[in-house]
Formats: sequence, C-alpha cells, structure tokens
Amino acid sequence: MKKDYTTLIIYDISDDKIRNKIFNILSGYGNNIQKSSFECFLNKKLYKKLLSDLSKICIPESDSIKIYRLYKFKIFNIGKSINIDKKYYIVL
Repeated sequence: MKKDYTTLIIYDISDDKIRNKIFNILSGYGNNIQKSSFECFLNKKLYKKLLSDLSKICIPESDSIKIYRLYKFKIFNIGKSINIDKKYYIVL
C-alpha cells in the first residue's frame, strides 16, 4: 500500500540568499501556503529526498527549519484554501 505523508515545513531564516534557496527547493515538493511555510504530500522516497536536500543547506544556529510529518488525519480549512490534489485541508 502506497503511503503519502502530509508534511508541513516551516522555516525561519534571516539570510535572504539562504531563505530563497530553501524556498526554491520546497517549491519542487509542494505548495507555498504562507510566508515561510509549505504543505507537501510525499511518499517515503520523496520525504527522504526532501530531508537530504534540506540537510545540505548550511544555516546559522539562530535560524531553523521545522518539518512536521503528519499521517492519517483529516485536514479542515476555514477561509482561503489552495487547490491541491488531496481532499483535505488544514487550519493552524
């Protein structure tokens, strides 16, 4: 059975060049839902590749990238939503 993981990535990066690099990487995996946050639907192989791609970026200790892998839950949306392939939405 093929599993897709809903993955939420939130980053706080002070350097514009590094932040743009992260944005470009994440754009290849999912949807930019707000400033510095992405929602992705990834299988195990893509999830591991995402972790590998992001781990190659050198970020200052004061900055961070948070990756939340969510599985088997329903997402509900209130307000503006982004059209995605899944039939679930999230409110944070």
